Amino acid sequence: MMATFEAKVPDQALSPLFSSIAGLFAQAEHALYVDQYVRGRPVTECKQEYLREFGLTARQFNAAAANLVAQFVLAKLDGTVNA
Repeated sequence: MMATFEAKVPDQALSPLFSSIAGLFAQAEHALYVDQYVRGRPVTECKQEYLREFGLTARQFNAAAANLVAQFVLAKLDGTVNA
């Protein structure tokens, strides 16, 4: 069973920190998309490189990879991708 949790951060001073973390995660996810779907590299080949390059944990990398798969599957179902 999967669950999604949401929390509100009362201290707005943390907002820039969270924004920069989200930006880094988005950069890593975009780079993984290019490596995996454009260059055809297997995700397992990219993992250690991305952990070092972006400073991700294995769990964060796995989340980015799973998110890409979900987006790609959704795009195929929508008919916006022909692969």
